[in-house]
Amino acid sequence: MIEKASVGPFQILERLGTNRRHRVFRARQTEQDRNVALKFIHLPPDVDRQTAFLKIQHEVEILKTLKHPHLVRVYGAGTADDEVFFAHELIRGESLTTLLSRRGKLATDLAVEFATQIADALAYLHEQEIVHSKLTPDKILIDDNGKAHLTDVRLNRAKRRSWDATHRRELDAAAYMAPEQFNEGANAKSDLYALGAILFEMLTGRIPLEPETLSSIYNQKTSVRPPSVASIVLDCPIWLDRLITALLDPDAAHRPHSARAVFYALLEIRKIDKNKTAVVNQMTGGFNPLTIGADKTEAKRLLGQLEVIDDRPAMYQKTWVQIVSLALVVLVIGYLVWPASNETLFQRGQKLIESNSVDDVTTGRDCFQQIIDRRWNDQWTTDAGKMIDEARGTLLLLNAQSGKHQSIEPSTNDFYTAFSAERQGNKPEALRIYNQLVKNLDGDSQFGHIAIASQKRIAELGRQP
Repeated sequence: MIEKASVGPFQILERLGTNRRHRVFRARQTEQDRNVALKFIHLPPDVDRQTAFLKIQHEVEILKTLKHPHLVRVYGAGTADDEVFFAHELIRGESLTTLLSRRGKLATDLAVEFATQIADALAYLHEQEIVHSKLTPDKILIDDNGKAHLTDVRLNRAKRRSWDATHRRELDAAAYMAPEQFNEGANAKSDLYALGAILFEMLTGRIPLEPETLSSIYNQKTSVRPPSVASIVLDCPIWLDRLITALLDPDAAHRPHSARAVFYALLEIRKIDKNKTAVVNQMTGGFNPLTIGADKTEAKRLLGQLEVIDDRPAMYQKTWVQIVSLALVVLVIGYLVWPASNETLFQRGQKLIESNSVDDVTTGRDCFQQIIDRRWNDQWTTDAGKMIDEARGTLLLLNAQSGKHQSIEPSTNDFYTAFSAERQGNKPEALRIYNQLVKNLDGDSQFGHIAIASQKRIAELGRQP
């Protein structure tokens, strides 16, 4: 690539970065009067150029519809010789990797701010049924105004990785991968694990588990729990420490049930810790539902509290008064924070997925997912899987109604085609496609929701004159 050369409608201005897989340039798109980032990817010699480009063009048409304040926009794609290039929104700033290499680690409030923004972007992607699967600090750009932007979102990326011990960069990427990505492939909760690893690094200046070799990293991730952030950074808020521990749980079922839940948790952490109370202060302070049963001795030693003088009135020093008071507080807190039963969650989810709001249906789907994640093996757990398919089918229909065709999965596109035919008055064609989808996908563990949505459309068309 010769700098200042023209590629399609773009005038190359300068090189921004490079690695063995791609190169990035700043370019000018004259017709749109904007600067863009052009990312060039070399196609392997055994890949059919025409087939690859058609797939990429299809993918880009979907990526172009994604709009979120913390996602890097995709403008288009093209080919140049044996390379494919993507045109992205140009973010003036630096990657989180560069920022961390310069600063070492970040202040708690700044790390939480960045994590909140990325969690919001991930929640948006997951609501479109898109998994990033390669989230690392390299994929987060910090602009000149201090805002975080998630980049390198793809739709046809392989969800499971094969490893070559000769590639150090892939070993580095493995540090942020969830254990299930090595075998089963990535899912939405894999992105949450990566977010936890990045948050850990922002606060401590190091990754949770240092990978030594590719052969050992999987065993390390499944058998060794990372240290708590609070054991390294003593002024880490306890609420944040507990969230990161949950995000890095080797068992995906024990991680928070959605990126949206993580987003809201981070918002609450910002509110709770405005007073900057450190974890050791919280542990040695008054009653806290998160620290019941915690050993306060070490925290007091760290604070230099070798002798604690109880200056409360004599009555409140009596053991029976303390026990009664603590029991009352535990009852009140227990009432407020005791997790909802599976039956309550199920009923809540049922009500929400009857809504015509994407947000409500998504929240309802998360209620059912939370039931499954608990693994209580009751009747509600058995039925929750079916209700998730119901919720996904409803979301598919709502997306079709709004024109948000954000999938490159063939069966999903067939549903959108049928719905489009239905809207255009071509009832026979719509019914033909819906019936074919039901025949092919009914009972399918991955795409059963498409069959459910198709059955509902068949029933609806049957009621029409």
